[in-house]
Amino acid sequence: MVYKMISAGIDVGAISTKTVILNDNQFLAYNIMETGLYPREAALTSLQESLKQSNLQLNQINRILATGHGRRTVEFAHNVTPEIMATARGARQILGTTRVLIDLGGQGIRVIRLASDGMVENFVTNDKCSSGTGCFLDAMAFALGVDLKALGQLAEDSVHAETISTKCTIFAESEVISLVARGRKMEDIVSGLHESVAKKVASLTKPQLPPNLGPGMIFLAGGVGKNTGVVKALTTALGVQIFVPNDPQVVTAYGAALIAQDKGPAAPVTALATASNTATALATAAKPATTAAVAKPAAQATPATPAKPAAQASAGTPAAPAAPAKPATHQRVSNGG
Repeated sequence: MVYKMISAGIDVGAISTKTVILNDNQFLAYNIMETGLYPREAALTSLQESLKQSNLQLNQINRILATGHGRRTVEFAHNVTPEIMATARGARQILGTTRVLIDLGGQGIRVIRLASDGMVENFVTNDKCSSGTGCFLDAMAFALGVDLKALGQLAEDSVHAETISTKCTIFAESEVISLVARGRKMEDIVSGLHESVAKKVASLTKPQLPPNLGPGMIFLAGGVGKNTGVVKALTTALGVQIFVPNDPQVVTAYGAALIAQDKGPAAPVTALATASNTATALATAAKPATTAAVAKPAAQATPATPAKPAAQASAGTPAAPAAPAKPATHQRVSNGG
């Protein structure tokens, strides 16, 4: 393979960290893992795993760009950018007709309206309540004793969705448990939960819809997009077809890598050497799964560990991203974050 401009985008979300590595705008690899308590270590490990998947060395990465909730902790990145800009760039690259972008992550909802040229016109986010997010669905799945990934398929068998009257995660959990105790069908309860999520997201989305909205104009990113039940309920709530990419949870990291491509090669890649050593050590200690299991770096580290990586990368040395490879099984919703 001929390598041209190699960039890495790292999206450090509240729940999961995603890394995408591109070669001249073409996917080489990606990785998804839990963020845990130490976002910097998660970013390093995710990058290292992506490098393994793409058979690249750290010093071959021309520019690293971090985004997401924990982007400021990734001091080895050459640049940082807000997740709204990164997600918008990634979505527009995938679907050029995108005008409204819905990003459903682990702890947040973002609705972004784009101009015809792809520039961000406006955006809204959810309040501090986690209803409608991946965490909400995660909590409901736990209360029902159901695998989070099975929710979408389970709702397919629903005949009559139960009404979930509250959007508060705590009260909704109690309501779900009450419905189970009253003998209501599991599939109907799950379908009702999906409709609850759809109503919350639709209330934020409808004010952002442009006139003459048509197919191919609404793009859904974030891990919640992998839940077919939520997608179906949201499509019904909005009354228009929604485009969902194959891997919606890596759209933001992809956009970050694209922005890094735009900026061109960064300063001496040799400056990333110490970050490479740190990443290798962390990867060995955490033993993260590249495509099968999600590692929890925080659980592996001793109290002193968080300070160590920071000291090792203090030289301002940027680190590089990881390459795309079908993500491992997640414990939680990547549904972003």
